[in-house]
Amino acid sequence: MFEIIELTLEQSGAYKSIKPMLYGNIFHVTPQHNLASILHDREIRPNDSGNLEGAFGKFRKSYARVRSRVSLFDFHNPPGSEIEKNIYKCLPTSDASADTPLAFLFLAEVYWFNVIPYSSAEFDANSDQQIVPHVEATCLGAIPLEAIDRIIKATFTEDPNSMANILNRSRNNAL
Repeated sequence: MFEIIELTLEQSGAYKSIKPMLYGNIFHVTPQHNLASILHDREIRPNDSGNLEGAFGKFRKSYARVRSRVSLFDFHNPPGSEIEKNIYKCLPTSDASADTPLAFLFLAEVYWFNVIPYSSAEFDANSDQQIVPHVEATCLGAIPLEAIDRIIKATFTEDPNSMANILNRSRNNAL
């Protein structure tokens, strides 16, 4: 059985706030509204058909989708410097908003042997596809719910006085 942790994070600093919980782990991120079907189906399925709404858009040339794999963040394998150099390409919280709560599903260490880590050779051979080097890993086929040992359900608040919200209001008022 897995532990469920519920967090509320400020949207503008969400990654910085949750980062200590992510390091040393391999995890999948999905919009929270997908969690009910994952729990019902008892597995995380690859999005090879593109019909599942992911947390990071519907990239037709997603490296994982093309291979019928589940996309994962691998914060256990790469050195911290490689994570920090490449994470800006796809933050685990990039789609976070008050309207889009996220679920982080952490793989139990005993399941890590099933994870296909980032490979620079494979990346170079498939550079026309969307992959985050040194950060993205994959798992072939579905990941059974038994492989998950913790779920973080994260909701996000927006500080009305944050610079991002002030700029968004300014932009919306100008339109």
